[in-house]
Amino acid sequence: MLRSAKLFSNLKRPVPRRRAICTICGGILLLGAGGSAARGQTLSEPLTDGGPDAAGIGIVRAITGTGGLGQADPLPVMQTGMDIFTGDRARTDAESRAHLGFGSATEVFLGANSEVIIDAFVAQSGGVIYLDGSLLFDRADDSTDPEAEVLTTYGRIGVRGTRFFVAKDDTGLAVFVERGAVMVTGRDDAATIVALEAGQGTLVPEPGAPPTPASRWSEERIAAITRAVLGDDLR
Repeated sequence: MLRSAKLFSNLKRPVPRRRAICTICGGILLLGAGGSAARGQTLSEPLTDGGPDAAGIGIVRAITGTGGLGQADPLPVMQTGMDIFTGDRARTDAESRAHLGFGSATEVFLGANSEVIIDAFVAQSGGVIYLDGSLLFDRADDSTDPEAEVLTTYGRIGVRGTRFFVAKDDTGLAVFVERGAVMVTGRDDAATIVALEAGQGTLVPEPGAPPTPASRWSEERIAAITRAVLGDDLR
């Protein structure tokens, strides 16, 4: 989990604030994005924050194992029912998974040993999710939630109404689309854009490298990435 702090080291985090969470205190690492962020923001740009009175933009729907959520250091313990605010970080530990809900139809499932920051999640504007690890992004095709983009040290994933997996291992960063479509771009090779449709996947072998051409995945490979992200408990 961000052992080198490479992904988020340049982000200016908002000042931690108290949160109103119905009877629970806890921690997870993530949040939503705003305006032009999904189209032009880089990892060196600061996070935005609605201030101490800003409303929550999401909720922890479920957690198995242990994790953290918030802006304090160390992170508060994540628990089911916690509100998520702009600028929060969400983290899962080994053998842990988390299910996070945003907006009207957006669900994010965080795999084990993963961390995210969701820069903002404002109606009628874009969302940026900074990811180190693995996740499942699930959004209804007819959703009115804002467009989103997942940023990693490996590259960018442009999101609309879709369901797709991202998983990192020794071979690189794998992206598989179960429903809808996404665009995958290596961070250091913006000219190489791979469009994925339902049933297709790609691999970014190392940070900044171009993604491999789109290919149709076998049932075995799909099952492997599903298990890697969701485990046996969160579906």
